[in-house]
Amino acid sequence: MSAIDNAQARLDAALAPVQSRLEPLLDSLSPRDRKLLMGLMGAACVALIAAAGWWMTATLDGLRADIEERKDTLAFVRQSVAEYEANQTRLEQIETELKRHAGTDLAAFLEKAAESASIEERPGVRHSATTQLGSLEAKTFSVNLSRVSLDQFLDFLYQIETNGYPLRITDSSVKGVKRSDTKVLNIKLDIVSYKLLDSEEEEG
Repeated sequence: MSAIDNAQARLDAALAPVQSRLEPLLDSLSPRDRKLLMGLMGAACVALIAAAGWWMTATLDGLRADIEERKDTLAFVRQSVAEYEANQTRLEQIETELKRHAGTDLAAFLEKAAESASIEERPGVRHSATTQLGSLEAKTFSVNLSRVSLDQFLDFLYQIETNGYPLRITDSSVKGVKRSDTKVLNIKLDIVSYKLLDSEEEEG
């Protein structure tokens, strides 16, 4: 006997008591009542199948929503990791620039930038404040450029912004004046320069 035949025999044996009770009941029913009973049983089967289908659909929808949520979470984690790695790379670049310019005085740097921009007068540089931001030292300077052309000023800005020196222009004022029928500019810049402190300087 095959496994299927064995299973069928066990099922028949299990249903035999039920069949033995139902057969007298069905025989006692009129044809009309028997049709009504079969209709009710068919409707119950249809309702059971519909309920099972609805449950399976709801379960599948829940699984799909869970999969989409997990995909979104995975995408967020990957984006966060990428941003963290980018920030770490940028931080390393900033630290490298801070160390590279650690021995360069801001006044000397600005003077060299002015020479590159063909500005004759040396920039006036005056230190106004020093603050400590964790491992960073921030110094604020007032910088004056006198009687420069617009092209010279733009060239000067290009020199200081692209050289990698750790500074930030926080404020500026520009005043136009005439010199020998030529309009020139007097400019005042507020500049903050940054220095990376070593452990001894930070504790001090």
